[in-house]
Amino acid sequence: MKLGTQPKQARAAQAWRYAARTIATYRDRYGITGDAPLGASADTDMQKIDAARARAAVDRLRDLSHDRDRTSRRPAPRHAAGRTL
Repeated sequence: MKLGTQPKQARAAQAWRYAARTIATYRDRYGITGDAPLGASADTDMQKIDAARARAAVDRLRDLSHDRDRTSRRPAPRHAAGRTL
């Protein structure tokens, strides 16, 4: 499973690592080895709760990647020419 690249900003990197650990813990607890982030559907109520937490972590990783892509594609700021108020 690919998690993407860890962001360089400290706060985003910390959030990325926390989400990655949450997903890794879920996968380890339920013996998931395939490419799907959360494996097959949850069987028990406890696994469903854990799967919801892991799904939120997957979404968080995607959000962090999306924010990173958006900031890297921002055009360079233009400097105003002449006097401004």
